[in-house]
Amino acid sequence: MTAPADGTAAHGLSPDEGRDDERRSPAHCGACRGARPLLTGLLWLVVDPTAGGFSASLLGAFLLIGTGLGLSAVNATAMAVRDSAEGEAGLLSGLINTAQQLGGAVGLAALAGVAIGAARTETGAGISFPTAFTGAAALITTAIALSLIPAAATRSAPDTAGAR
Repeated sequence: MTAPADGTAAHGLSPDEGRDDERRSPAHCGACRGARPLLTGLLWLVVDPTAGGFSASLLGAFLLIGTGLGLSAVNATAMAVRDSAEGEAGLLSGLINTAQQLGGAVGLAALAGVAIGAARTETGAGISFPTAFTGAAALITTAIALSLIPAAATRSAPDTAGAR
C-alpha cells in the first residue's frame, strides 16, 4: 500500500488500513472518525444552544464541529480517489469538492427552511436553531449508518481487447 499524498496514512486516517470487516465497525470506520465529533458538536448545540455565553456553550461545540468537518472532508476525498486510474485523481477530487460545496449550499437552505417553519409554528416568528441542529444531526446519523453498509464490488476487469 502506498501512502496517499495528503498524508492521511501518517495520521491513521487511511481508508485502506485494516481489514474490510474491521473498517465497517463503528469504532474503526474511516468515515465515522470525522462524523462522530461533528455529530457530538451538533447535539451539544441542540441541548445548550446559547444559554451559557460563547465560551461555555459555543466554543466547545464549534471546535468539535470544525474537527469533524475537517476529518470528514479528508476521508471522503481519500475514499473517492483511492481506486481511481492514474491521472484521474485530480479530476475526481475536484468533482468531490464541487459536490460537497453544492450539497452544503442545498443542505443549508433546507435546514434554514426547517428552522424558520418550526419557529413559526412554535412562537409565531423567528428561527428555531435547535430544530435546525437536530435536523443536521439526523442527517449525520443517517450518513454514519449508510457508511457502515458494505459497498458491492463493482470493479470490472480492465478492457484489454484493443491493447497489443
